[in-house]
Amino acid sequence: EYAEEVFKQLIQELTAPHSLAKQGVGSETSYPIIWAEAELKLAQTYEEREKWQEARQILEASLAHYQQAGITHS
Repeated sequence: EYAEEVFKQLIQELTAPHSLAKQGVGSETSYPIIWAEAELKLAQTYEEREKWQEARQILEASLAHYQQAGITHS
């Protein structure tokens, strides 16, 4: 439960319009790796707690962020 809250808070900080965390990450991409990792870890946390719907939703959101940022698997 603690991990879930930490990852959710991190994602919230990284997506807030005027977040200091977002400014510190850099502007090399619209979907920084720390944001992607936080979403993955949150999905894993949901899976461990058998919150399948929540895990699916966060993974779908993450995929959409990758697509919006133009990031592809090579």
